[in-house]
Amino acid sequence: MKCAVVSTTGEKRREIPDPQIKDAAYQYDQARRVLLAQGAGSGVLLPLLNCSTMAIELCLKSLSAEKVLVPVGRSGWSKVRANPKWGHGLKKLLRAIPNEYRKPLEREFHERLSIELKTALGNYEQLFEESRYPFERSVDVSRYPVGMLMMVSEFLCDYISRLTPIERIEGGKASRAYSPSDIQKFQAKKLALLEHLDKV
Repeated sequence: MKCAVVSTTGEKRREIPDPQIKDAAYQYDQARRVLLAQGAGSGVLLPLLNCSTMAIELCLKSLSAEKVLVPVGRSGWSKVRANPKWGHGLKKLLRAIPNEYRKPLEREFHERLSIELKTALGNYEQLFEESRYPFERSVDVSRYPVGMLMMVSEFLCDYISRLTPIERIEGGKASRAYSPSDIQKFQAKKLALLEHLDKV
């Protein structure tokens, strides 16, 4: 079910990396590790390919998703959900990441693995679908380098785990990013102002 962003000001809100998508990415990466530990010839190649690709996809989506508020009945409360970029195209998901987050990611990937991230991702563009439908006539999963796939998944999960979460608010001509400590300071100021107004 698609949800609309609830905002009276037209602002888009993001937490980078998005914690809900990041958690899902970690779960798929943990499954990847369990399957990889089974060893060659264990009969779990397709789930291994699928979990690896899913972890990569979710890591990329965690760096560009918008926050959405989903009303809970008539309670006046809302659940915070994530609205990631739609689709499975890995290079498209990479391009959706804001420049100030994408460029350091690409730089570190190249420094560690000596290949461009978009090139590495391009090797696996169709793998999500093909790992689920290997019996179709045009599919050959043996064309995907498994070793590089494992390295990309491991790198991305490690990379997002080291990022300090940033609250980003975009709207109109301005774009602002706030660290958790910035948000705590704003909340403390707001609370002090409310307490002051209560006394007046």
